[in-house]
Amino acid sequence: MKSLIFKDWGIRAMLAGRKTMTRRLMKPQTHIGIDNIEWRTDIVIGMNEPEIPGWAMMRNGIIEGIAECPFDVGDVFCAKEIYALLCDEPYGNMKDKDKIVYRATEPHNHGCLLKWESPMFMPEKYARIFRKITNIKAERLQDISEEDAQEEGVEFYCDLVGITHRDAFMMCMIDIYGLTVWDANPWVWVYEFEKEG
Repeated sequence: MKSLIFKDWGIRAMLAGRKTMTRRLMKPQTHIGIDNIEWRTDIVIGMNEPEIPGWAMMRNGIIEGIAECPFDVGDVFCAKEIYALLCDEPYGNMKDKDKIVYRATEPHNHGCLLKWESPMFMPEKYARIFRKITNIKAERLQDISEEDAQEEGVEFYCDLVGITHRDAFMMCMIDIYGLTVWDANPWVWVYEFEKEG
């Protein structure tokens, strides 16, 4: 099964039903500084030829390039997150699913807690969140609307006076990808998904 890694705040927002959208950097980045690009999945090269696999990057009616999206509409992904295993006694290594804790919702000391594990290596069997992708689009990072920023579930920054959801989203992207990501305005895949699995 395919998976996506989420920060603790994203996991909490998904569990609360506030996060139904996520953006991921497109790899590789192509035509980053060119405007007036349209992404299409239904382009046919010529008569009797099949549709182009993947996404066609169009500019002024001409195909500029092809990109492959890691997901398709209808795919179900598991949300990977920081987790730890508990053991019954010190230095034990119980791998029972009932002995798993998740930092997003259970950050405090649990006695015989083994170390927090990277979500990158989280086995699917330990995942607790599964979501079905309902829509995919490609856009530049700064093109996010205030409404889409709300669907990203970034409300925790919005308690600050004068901070919009879009501003909060920008701060989250800088936290994840570094200071230059917002100004670079890269292409991103936008995944919309169901509220509950």
